Amino acid sequence: MIKIKNKNIDETWEYEGLKVIQTKYPDNFNIQILDSMNKGELIVQIDDKLCNYNRILNINQYTKTKDLHNFTKNNSLIDELSKIIDYDNLINVTNICERISKFNNEVNSNFLSLKLDKTKILSAIFDIDGDSFMNENELNLFLENNKNTNDKKLIVLCNIKWITMNKILKYLNYYYFLIITSDFTSFFKNYKNDNLDGILVINNDNKFTDLIDFCKLSEYLTQKTGNPISEEELIRGICLDKNDEKIEKFCDLIKKI
Repeated sequence: MIKIKNKNIDETWEYEGLKVIQTKYPDNFNIQILDSMNKGELIVQIDDKLCNYNRILNINQYTKTKDLHNFTKNNSLIDELSKIIDYDNLINVTNICERISKFNNEVNSNFLSLKLDKTKILSAIFDIDGDSFMNENELNLFLENNKNTNDKKLIVLCNIKWITMNKILKYLNYYYFLIITSDFTSFFKNYKNDNLDGILVINNDNKFTDLIDFCKLSEYLTQKTGNPISEEELIRGICLDKNDEKIEKFCDLIKKI
């Protein structure tokens, strides 16, 4: 369970796996989130423990490849690179130890000892592209290489057009996701689910409506007002901010629920 609490307005987002936020200006909203975290106004808890910054990864359309991938001992990218150069066969530890022993015997001391640092060796051989922006394959590589059910990270994905529910579905057991977008219908493109749970729609006036089930919501509003409204009209009108007199009436009613 993840909890994101805003101390200033006594508001808490609490969810498992995934929360999607739609706002007209995703990048600005993301900056506000980061600024609030830096000021201590926004508190993030994962599994009832205060979350430090190394468990939060903020990714947007301007994230560079080198921002996402780096050489660290705990990064399984090191394992991938080891396979590329056949590291275990390249570094013959037995042979090196024999040569060290021979050298030390000649000088009659423990002059040398073996100190292998795989990370430093590989970082001296390989270099990660620091100029290009992250693409879909690179994000998948990161998510695959850093899967962890015991120390789950919060991945904030902001305004990335090619991110869809189908593409991150298999990672929901390993990460918490916060998706910030200007059009959440594109995020759920080709995804079939009767209950779109956890959709947070932020309107232009910064008020929000938590839409739990579009189907049930459309039935409720139709019954409440006597005017039929479909799921498609709700999504198109509320979430895409279309100017429609009928939709405006329903939006006013939703805010009173």
